[in-house]
Order: sequence, then C-alpha cells, then structure tokens
Amino acid sequence: MRRWRILIGIVTVAVVSAAFAAPASARAPGNANITFQIGSTVTEPNPGTIVAHAILTWTPGASNVGAGCCTNDIQDASADSFLAETTASRYSFIWNSDDAKRFEIDSYDARGFYVGSAFTDAPTYVSIAGEADDAFATYTGTWSTQTSTHALDGSLHSSTAKGASATFAANVRTLGWITTVGPTHGSARVYVDGRLAQTVSTHASTVGYRRIVFARAWFTGPADPTHTITIVNAGTAGHSRVDVDGFINVSED
Repeated sequence: MRRWRILIGIVTVAVVSAAFAAPASARAPGNANITFQIGSTVTEPNPGTIVAHAILTWTPGASNVGAGCCTNDIQDASADSFLAETTASRYSFIWNSDDAKRFEIDSYDARGFYVGSAFTDAPTYVSIAGEADDAFATYTGTWSTQTSTHALDGSLHSSTAKGASATFAANVRTLGWITTVGPTHGSARVYVDGRLAQTVSTHASTVGYRRIVFARAWFTGPADPTHTITIVNAGTAGHSRVDVDGFINVSED
C-alpha cells in the first residue's frame, strides 16, 4: 500500500521526490463512476433503505514513460480509509442507500510512478416507481399497479400489453432498472436518452424479485445532466409480462 499522497478535503496531492517523479497523464473525476451488478437482487432491510451490489469502475492514468499500467490504490475518502490495491479497473462493494461514500483511486504504472487520481461519489438516493406515483415515472399504454410484499416500497407496475412504456428521467450519472423475473415475464426494449440501448429478457424458470436487469453509467464529470430511460414491453408471445419495480440511480452530490 503506497502512501505517496496527502488527502486534503477532496483534493489529492501526490508527494513524490524529484528523483522518482515522472511525466504522468492524470485523470479527472469524470473517469470514475459507479454501476450495478446485472442480475443481482436489491434488498430492502427497512422502508426507505435499499442495499445493492455495486461496482466502482474507472480509467487508469497513462504512463508517459512507456511503462506498463497499472496498480490502483482504492480509498474511501469520506472515511480516510484504505480499501484495496488492485491491477483491475473495477472494485465490487455492497452499497447501502443510507451510507453515502466518496471514493478515491490513485493509479501507478509498472515502475511505481504516479499516473493520476480519480474520484467519485457513491449513489445518494434511489427513486422508486410504485403505487401510481407518476412523479417518478410516466406510464403510457395499459399498466396495472400491484401490491406485493416482495416489491420495493410494497408495490410495482406491471403490463402485458405490447408497446406499453414507462419513462423515468433525472439528473444522474448512472441509471438502473429494477424488475421482476419469472416464467410469465418477457422482453422489453430499453431506450436511453431516446436511443435503443438493449433488449432485455426478464424471462426465468422461477420467479425472482427486485432484480437489476439493466444499468448504464456515464463518465461525464461531476455535473450530472438529465438522462432518460424508457422501458417498452416487446410483447413476447406466451409470456408478455413486464414489471417496473423501480429505478436505481447514481448522482454526484
């Protein structure tokens, strides 16, 4: 574990003697973000709190002296605690919506030269589209609201109608769709910012609740623009049900 830097607030200063200093391509905060593990289950230990499998991802700095890349030191900057050293550019962790974090990643090339830092905030809120609350999502076509003890916030939206859609928009850096999977469930087309991103199947041999089936992350810096996700029922023959249980988001607060 290297201690070649001093953490001052949210600014990292690399402390390296002139003999060891090397040209470096430092990375900005926009090169780190948080996404969510596809297929994982969101839990709700108590009302208003969710726990999810999250993944911190980043782009390491680049060595200007041609050395290989990279070893990465990961720190919880909010608690000033060291988390891990890894050669990968991803770090898995369990995120609790009541526990906001700020991560710092310091990268070093194969010769030990510092090649930049990246910062990101953990998600600080989640929006649940439940009941008939159109403040979170806008529904078009035929949808019904179903009460369920298995659903986030106690309810979810469900549709078997081809072309029925649900749209959610927010100022975020990451958007994820939480749904139910099962034998009666089918596929949905997922549009992000108006463009088709992926066709997602929610069909499964057994029923599973609160599953993250889609997530999209952007590396656009600390200013969070508005992003939109639209779920469109593809009308799968024989098992056309599509659920919307909520949307999980990352914002840079």
